Amino acid sequence: TAEPIRAQPGTQRPDIPDIDQVVWTLLHPDGSVPDPDATPIYRLWADAVLVLDESLRRLDCDDDTRYWVGIAVREAVANAIKHGNRQDPGKKVEIDLRVDGGELIISVLDEGGRFDPERVADPLSAENLLKPDGRGIFYMGKFMDGVEYSFRDGGGTEVTLRKRIAAGVGSPERN
Repeated sequence: TAEPIRAQPGTQRPDIPDIDQVVWTLLHPDGSVPDPDATPIYRLWADAVLVLDESLRRLDCDDDTRYWVGIAVREAVANAIKHGNRQDPGKKVEIDLRVDGGELIISVLDEGGRFDPERVADPLSAENLLKPDGRGIFYMGKFMDGVEYSFRDGGGTEVTLRKRIAAGVGSPERN
């Protein structure tokens, strides 16, 4: 049996497993060990998470907001890589972060096919509690103020995550 995933040193919330390790496990169910030098998709994904966190720091977002937004974005990117692009290294995932008024807007776009978010099984129903799929969409909906899906004609799903942030965050005087 596999060892349970434990929180890593430096995790902001020690009561919750390190999300990077959880996502690595979801993307690599074969049990392989993360090697950022040998895994370009994972390395780029990790870089995107670092840029997101630094951007949220510069916007003076509090620790809880950065933590929960970070989880939602990690889930969106992991879904784009695993389910949208089917882990095809030739396909891209685009991430856009912007502030509009008091709202943080993050878009994640993959190059995969369309999907129907309504067809994703409820991860809280008894028959799905032990299944690994469906939790990312659930988490995004719980941690963000809004989640929207749009689809490109030539293929690709765009997930737009929205989070209200404190008034004045992101204004030129503060940065």
